[in-house]
Amino acid sequence: SMGGLIIKNILDALANSVHPLYNNPRVSQYRPLLGKIDKLILVAPPQLGSPDAVEALLHGDKAQIGVKEWGILLDEEQARELAENMQSAHNLLPSLAYFQSVTTPIIKFEESVNRLNELVSRAGTAITTFSDLRLFLEGDGLRTEPAPNDEESPNVLKTHFLDKAEELHSRIDLWKPPSADFEVIQIAGWGIKTIHRIDYKCRLFSCSSLSTLDRD
Repeated sequence: SMGGLIIKNILDALANSVHPLYNNPRVSQYRPLLGKIDKLILVAPPQLGSPDAVEALLHGDKAQIGVKEWGILLDEEQARELAENMQSAHNLLPSLAYFQSVTTPIIKFEESVNRLNELVSRAGTAITTFSDLRLFLEGDGLRTEPAPNDEESPNVLKTHFLDKAEELHSRIDLWKPPSADFEVIQIAGWGIKTIHRIDYKCRLFSCSSLSTLDRD
């Protein structure tokens, strides 16, 4: 997954004179190798980002290490704390180009969430644009970062990590092979279902705070 994004960034750094690392001596010394690479095989890369990363960064789900939803070596709380402080995790978030290709919502809010002050403006709406997703990830100006052990409350992400991820995708989402005879093979998936979107709602008697918010 991540390897697909990394190698495109490396190839871009070697070939693209406007890449911020193009003239870096540690990069330019490898430029002669570019002509020796004639094939790239990508295995299930999240080219434009993935809703899975939204769930992992907001709640730690899908990032824990264990059996199904139970974290044994790394639980959800630890997984979220780790991810929210990793630039690489933010690089997996859906990019602007994702929303230009995928029209279905990435997050939906049922009307019932109007019982929560932090989500009252979101009640009955859905996130279908890059700018709206980013606004929600940064807390909508209403949410504060939850306690480390409160993985049920939607996390509030760091602006500088989101900025860097946006800058990266502005380049690699437009990446093209360096020459006409450069072969690219992409395996689109590997048989594991991934998250389509998150649905937030309030249960009848259990929505007194963000920590009791329910989601599917």
